[in-house]
Amino acid sequence: MSNLENITQKILEDAKKQVAEIKVNTGAEIEKIIKARVDEAIRTKDRILERAKQEAVAAKDKIVSTASLKSRDQQLSAKQRVMDKVFELSKEKLMNLSDDEYKKFVDDRLKLSELSGDEIIIPQKGRESLFKDSKLKVSDSETVESGFAIQAGKTIINHNFNDLVDFNRLDLEGEIAKILFDGKE
Repeated sequence: MSNLENITQKILEDAKKQVAEIKVNTGAEIEKIIKARVDEAIRTKDRILERAKQEAVAAKDKIVSTASLKSRDQQLSAKQRVMDKVFELSKEKLMNLSDDEYKKFVDDRLKLSELSGDEIIIPQKGRESLFKDSKLKVSDSETVESGFAIQAGKTIINHNFNDLVDFNRLDLEGEIAKILFDGKE
């Protein structure tokens, strides 16, 4: 039986060697698989972090851009309110011209108009007496809220202060903005 024991012993030793080799090979294979999975997880983590950084930069840029636009809109709105106030104050100042200033304004405008002499001046209410020496007729039944009007037959030429300011507003806004906002419209 010694021969049988030797063979059995030899088979057992060979089997143990094979098991040891399989363990070594399997361990190496497991190590490769684990390393590959860890490397893949690191690459995935890096991609996720990079995407998160890009999204954070994009979100920050969007917030800054939105805030910048909002700030610009608020500045424009404030400037527009200032411009509106300037034109309202201009209208008020024109409404409150002294009699001499008002008469000069009307005379200057009449000089620019081609009048035949048959026209009727419709003055601002309360200023009818300023035109008693005028070559033109002065309406004794009609007045205007501001400025004056010229009636030529059925045609009325309006020189109302509010309308004149509104009519010239677009032409004046650029110049006024330069004065008020140091050229920054």
